[in-house]
Amino acid sequence: MSDDTLLLAFGISLEEQKAYEFLLANPGSTAADVARDTGWSSRRAGHVLRSLETKGMASCLPERTPRYVPTSPEVALDLLTARKQNELQRARTIASHWQSKVRRSSSQEQPIELITGREAILHMFSQMHRSARQEVICLERPPYVMKPVYQNFDAQKHALTRGVVLRTIVDASSLDLSGRAEDLGKEVESGNRVRILGGLPMKLVIADRRIAMIPLTLEQAGEVVLMLRPSQLLDALCELFEILWERGTPFGIAAVSVRLSEKSRRPVDADRLASLLAAGMNDKSIAQELGISARTLERRILALMKELNARTRFQAGWQAALRTVAVGDPHDKHG
Repeated sequence: MSDDTLLLAFGISLEEQKAYEFLLANPGSTAADVARDTGWSSRRAGHVLRSLETKGMASCLPERTPRYVPTSPEVALDLLTARKQNELQRARTIASHWQSKVRRSSSQEQPIELITGREAILHMFSQMHRSARQEVICLERPPYVMKPVYQNFDAQKHALTRGVVLRTIVDASSLDLSGRAEDLGKEVESGNRVRILGGLPMKLVIADRRIAMIPLTLEQAGEVVLMLRPSQLLDALCELFEILWERGTPFGIAAVSVRLSEKSRRPVDADRLASLLAAGMNDKSIAQELGISARTLERRILALMKELNARTRFQAGWQAALRTVAVGDPHDKHG
């Protein structure tokens, strides 16, 4: 690309380049001077000089017969570059507007879309809850994009106030996180129906069985999620959730306040112990949640086993889970 052609990209025509070069060699020239040198008419030369002035490449001296002096080449180049950058920015704005239309069109036609970035993911998570009309179902497991109670609660509360059903299956490993069991209790108290199950294969959020969010990685809180719209794959994920839901152990305010017999009014810690055993938490997490030592926990588990007529911890946890179901949410048609 020649130097002359290069400047065309900056909006400087070949005639303007020729007139500018003449002014550099002959500052203070008139339109007639340029016309004589180039062979143009005076009218044409005057038009080119006025164009150079408009673009900041020349200045007109306030005399009876207009005379033109060239702008310093360095200053002229800076002006041209700045103007081109402004044009490029406007072009990017237009391109971004076009791209948004392409995305909207694609999202309507294509069942799959990728969303990247932590803020965009959290915004979509919230929007799914706020736009849901019937039900939101979720498979939840660590690691979290942010602290679970903050990540979920506001969006869930908004959905629940509109009568949306929330069902969440939480991986048992989540209960090892300090305070997570208490946070789940608050979620259940607000209306979320929660069950615990070990070894969840994935994270998942589905709203109204019409749109799903699936993180692409499990080992770290990734910043890429897959959005899935009505398709056979979405139907299969809904069925997977129902299978896992049936296998999960209820965890909730009913479990915390469960009565193992109508005649027995046991301490709240005993009720909590029953619910935590039913949820499948390990000894370390239970002791931390109850604020007691491992030895004290062992004594209380033995006492609970005796009350339940259970020979093993497994039996105690199982019977506590069954009794939890018996006093569960009467409006939960899913059990």
